[in-house]
Amino acid sequence: MDTKKERLEMFNIKEQIKRIGPTLQKNKFLGDLKPVEEFFVDECIKRGIDHSYDVTASQYPEWETLGYTEYATNFIVAPLNNDLRRDMIMDSLLSPEPSMAWDKYYQQIVLNKQANKYSDRKSSRKKVRDSLLVPVGTNKFLQVLDIQKMIEICETENAFIKPHPLTTHEYVGMLKDKCGEVNVLDRDDDLYQFLSGCKKVYSTHYSESMLYAAMLGKDIDVIDKLGQHYKAGFWHYNSHILRTPKEARIPQLNKILSSFHSGVFNPRVDKDWKSKMTMYLDYIEERRDHFAGMYRHYKK
Repeated sequence: MDTKKERLEMFNIKEQIKRIGPTLQKNKFLGDLKPVEEFFVDECIKRGIDHSYDVTASQYPEWETLGYTEYATNFIVAPLNNDLRRDMIMDSLLSPEPSMAWDKYYQQIVLNKQANKYSDRKSSRKKVRDSLLVPVGTNKFLQVLDIQKMIEICETENAFIKPHPLTTHEYVGMLKDKCGEVNVLDRDDDLYQFLSGCKKVYSTHYSESMLYAAMLGKDIDVIDKLGQHYKAGFWHYNSHILRTPKEARIPQLNKILSSFHSGVFNPRVDKDWKSKMTMYLDYIEERRDHFAGMYRHYKK
């Protein structure tokens, strides 16, 4: 029998072990998102909407599935179509809704050591360097990363590489061999200890670290390969950050994250996240209906 508990994947222990293994645990700070997932799943069931946790795909604009996951302590929702995800950002910027101070929220959770997605991150005695490289984990390592660019950065800049917690010893060893052992931090070190103190962050479209870097006023560059960035689940947010001049990032991000069009929900910031969610679902269903039948001859 399908129970409500079985339909909730974000905090399902069996699902977590399948995705991240038995060792890593999510930060308890993310627990505030449980009622958001419950409300979202209930609404999707009422509306007959297919939903799936932590997936990416390329569906038609007349989408079939809403994907959802965590992003920088937020609950995010988007259809599995990049054109519509890009439009969500544009519509957020055009929306007349007032902006909230999301940058202050991010500055505070970094200061309070609440930013890490996974628990039990270690403090390091190493001195922060000017640049920080934040690669993806093993499952997308060779597919996504521009290793040669990473090598050149470590040769020309005062830089550290912070491996993703889901990086095997084999790939950590590869980083040390190619980029220099002294330049590679431990995969269990606290990312934000080094991100908060550096001047420049090299991230990828797959990482929530790019949003933190923007909210903390850092210079930003990327180490993912051109052409691979479109496949990232955070592509629509991170590509906007990368395209936006540094001085405009915080005002624009505050506006985007405050709008229901963005698909971003956070009970700590949003005064009425349930209404925001309802408006988003109405909006994205209207977008789906708008494109109904436009590509019918291309469907199987």
